Amino acid sequence: GGGLGDTSRFTPARLIHNIGRNDYARIASGRVPVGSADVAIAITPGGMVGECQLLRSSGDPAIDRGLCPLLAQRLRFRPALDDAGRPIPYRTQ
Repeated sequence: GGGLGDTSRFTPARLIHNIGRNDYARIASGRVPVGSADVAIAITPGGMVGECQLLRSSGDPAIDRGLCPLLAQRLRFRPALDDAGRPIPYRTQ
C-alpha cells in the first residue's frame, strides 16, 4: 500500500526485496506461527525501512518484537520519486 491517496504527483515506492520463509522462521523460533500482523513503515529516499510501527499484533509477542527489526534488515524498495524524478520519503499505512 502507500496510503497516500493521490499519486499523480509522485511515483510510490516499489518493493524489490521481500522477506523469505527462512527470514520469518528465524523470528518464529521454531514455532508454527498462526495469524498475521499489520505494520506501517517509512521508506527512506534510499529505499530502506527508516521507521516501523506495529499496528496490529500477530498474537505472538516474540514475532511482534522481531518483525520490525526483520523488515528493516531485509526489505528493500525502489524509492518513491517526486514529480521531478527525485527520491523522496514514503510512508505506508
